[in-house]
Amino acid sequence: MKIHLLSQECINQIAAGEVVERPSSIVKELVENALDAKATAISIEIKGGGISFLRVSDNGEGIFSEDLERAFMPHATSKIQNPKDLEEILSFGFRGEALASIASVAKVECISKRQEDFLAHRILVEGGSFSPIEEVGGMDGTSILVRDLFYNVPARKKFLLSESTEASRVEEMVEKLALANPGISFHFVKDGKSRFQTLGGGKLSDVVFGIYGKSFAKDSLEIRESYYPSSLTGLATLHIEGLLGKPSLTRSNRQYEIFFVNGRFVRDSLLSRALEDAYKPFLMQHKFPFAIVFLHLSPSLVDVNVHPQKLEVRFQNREKIYQALFDCVSKTLSKADLIDHSPLSLFQKEKEEKSTAFLSPSSQLWEKKEEKKENKNDIPEEAVRSDQNDKQSAEQISTIKEQEKEKAEAVNQGYPIGEASEKASEKASEKASEKAPFRIEVPVLNQQKAATREEKLIYEEFDLTKGIRLEEEKASEKEENTVPKEENTVPKEEQLFSESEDLPSAEQESLFSPSFFSEEGEREFRLIGQVFQTYWLIEFQKELFIMDQHAAHEKVNFEKMRKNYLKKPGISQGILPKTMVFSAKEEELYEKTKDYFTHLGYRIRKEEEKRYALEGIPADFPSLDAEMLFHEILDALAEEGNLSEAESVYDKIASMACKASVKGNQLLSFKEAEALVQKLFTLENPYACPHGRPTIVAFKKQDLEKMFKRIV
Repeated sequence: MKIHLLSQECINQIAAGEVVERPSSIVKELVENALDAKATAISIEIKGGGISFLRVSDNGEGIFSEDLERAFMPHATSKIQNPKDLEEILSFGFRGEALASIASVAKVECISKRQEDFLAHRILVEGGSFSPIEEVGGMDGTSILVRDLFYNVPARKKFLLSESTEASRVEEMVEKLALANPGISFHFVKDGKSRFQTLGGGKLSDVVFGIYGKSFAKDSLEIRESYYPSSLTGLATLHIEGLLGKPSLTRSNRQYEIFFVNGRFVRDSLLSRALEDAYKPFLMQHKFPFAIVFLHLSPSLVDVNVHPQKLEVRFQNREKIYQALFDCVSKTLSKADLIDHSPLSLFQKEKEEKSTAFLSPSSQLWEKKEEKKENKNDIPEEAVRSDQNDKQSAEQISTIKEQEKEKAEAVNQGYPIGEASEKASEKASEKASEKAPFRIEVPVLNQQKAATREEKLIYEEFDLTKGIRLEEEKASEKEENTVPKEENTVPKEEQLFSESEDLPSAEQESLFSPSFFSEEGEREFRLIGQVFQTYWLIEFQKELFIMDQHAAHEKVNFEKMRKNYLKKPGISQGILPKTMVFSAKEEELYEKTKDYFTHLGYRIRKEEEKRYALEGIPADFPSLDAEMLFHEILDALAEEGNLSEAESVYDKIASMACKASVKGNQLLSFKEAEALVQKLFTLENPYACPHGRPTIVAFKKQDLEKMFKRIV
C-alpha cells in the first residue's frame, strides 16, 4: 500500500480525539487557558449538556487582535518557546493543541479584548476555516463560545452520553477547577440556571462548603506539612496541604479522592494508594476517604507532558512522594479526635444542598437575566425566593412573644458581634429604602474563641428592607412547654450554618471541651454498665460514650501484636528446604528487601540465579501458607507500598487480633471493662479496630434532649 501524507483537517481531527473527548474536556482546556491569562473571575455556561452550547468567559489579559487567528493553529502557544521550557512547566497549557483541536470538531466564536484596547475583536472558526477578524464591543478578557460539538465527526458524537450525564461531568470538572483555585471566582450556569458560584476569597473551606455542603466542611481536618531535603523525603522542598475528611465521611468509590499537583488536577494511583494506606486503620474494607490534597514541588521533579489531556503525571521519585503523603496524612489523623459525636445522623436523612450562601451583591456580575418573571421586577428567581422568605420571617418575628424574644436575646449574647455587627446595622439602615434584599457577609467573632485561635467568619443573613436580624427567630427554648416554632421560619441557606443557635457549634465545643481520649478523660470517665452483653456505656462531662467491647479489645490486641512484630525480629521456624524460582523483577526486588523478610522470620538461601531455597518461615503466623504470604508481600512491595508494613502482614495481624479478642454477647465484669477502657487511652489510634469499625461513638447530652423533645 502506498504511503501518503494526511490532510491538515484529518490531522487536526485525530489530534482532537486525544484532547477533546467530551464537553468536560473542553471546559478544562478553556478554563486552564483563562487561568494562564491571570483571570480572577471565570464564568462557564452550558446548554444541552455542553454539546450544543458551551461558553467560557474570563476577565484575563486577553489576546492580541493579530494573534486571534494564530491562536487556533496547531502547536501555537504563548506558554513555552524552546524545549528547555518543558523541563520546568509553570503554566497549565503548553502544548498549543487545545484551541486547534476544539475548532476542528466544533463551531467556535472567540471574542477577546485587552485592557489597553478600546474595542474587542471577534473571530469565527468552523471546520478549519477562519472568518475575517472584526471589531465588536466587549469587556476585558476572553469569551469563547463552542457550538455543535462533533457536528462534522458523527462517529465521535454517537459515543457521547446523554445531555444530563455530560452536564454532570462538566459540573464535576468545574468543581475541581474551583477547588484548585479558591482565590478565583467561578460561576457555573446550566441551561440558564445558576448551579453554583464561589467568591474567590482564597479559603478552600469556603469552596468545599459551597460545593459539597455543611457536613463536608465541618468534618474535615486541615493538613499542612513541609518536607525539606534534610527531612523525610530527601527531595527538594515539598509542601502538602488540603483537607482530609474524618472517617465518618467515607464513600464507596474514589470519586472524592481529589489531588492537585502544582495547582493541576491529576489522577494518580500512587497518590491514591498513599492516601488509602494512611486511612487503612480508620476505614472499613471497600470504603474510601474524602480528601482534597495539594502537592507543591519543583516543576523539574514532575512531568506533566505525559498525555494531551494532562490528567496524568510522572514523579521523579515516586517512593519518596508516597512516603511523604503517607506520613502527612497518618500524622494528621492520629492527632485528631475521630470519635463520631453525632451518631444520630446515621438515622436522619440529611439533604446536602449546594450552598449559595457565599454569593455577594457583586457576584451578580455573571447572573443570567434572560428568564423574566411576571411581577418580579426582573429579580433573579433565587433572589425572589429569598425576598419572600425574608418577608415571611419578618412577619413571624413580629408575632413572637416577649418571653421568646428575651430568650433569643439571651442566646444571642453567647455570640457577640461587636463592631462588625454595628457596622452591619449602620449599613442596613442606609439601605432601608431599597426594596430588593441582598446577602451580606458579617464576621461574627466569639471573644473567647478569638483569644485562642484565628478569627473565623460566620455568615449571617440580614433583611436590609427592615434591618431585622433573622437569627433571633432561631433561638431554641431550653425549658419545657415552650411554644412550638412554625415551619420554614429560617431560610434554607441559614439552616446550613446552624441547626440551633442556642447551642454552640461543634467547632466551638471542641475548643473548650477536652477530648475523651485525654488525661482529663482518663481521670474523670464514669463506667455506667453493659447493654446487650456487647456495648458499654461511659459518661464523661456532657456526653454519653458507647464502647463496642469486641472492637475495642481487638484494637488493643492488634496494637500489642503489631508493636511486638515491628520492634523485635520475628522468630523463624525451620522447615524442609523448598525451592522458589523468581522472575528477574522478583529477584531484583527481593535482593533490595531481603532484610525486611529476615526481620519477619523468613530464612531464604540463594542457590543460583533466580533459584532460592526457603528454609524457615515466621513462627508468628501459624496455620498460614508461608510461601503464599511471601509472594503477597513481595507483590505489595512491588507496588511501592509502605516498606515498614506490607498490607498482607497488616491483614494477618488484624486477623489474629480479631480471633484473640473478647466477642460480642459475652459478659465482662466492671473491672475487666474498666481495664479495657484504660488500655484504649494508651493507644495512638484508639478510634477504630484494624478493620475500620469504630471502637466508640458518642451522644451529646443535647442529642438526647432533642430526642426527648426537651429541645425543640
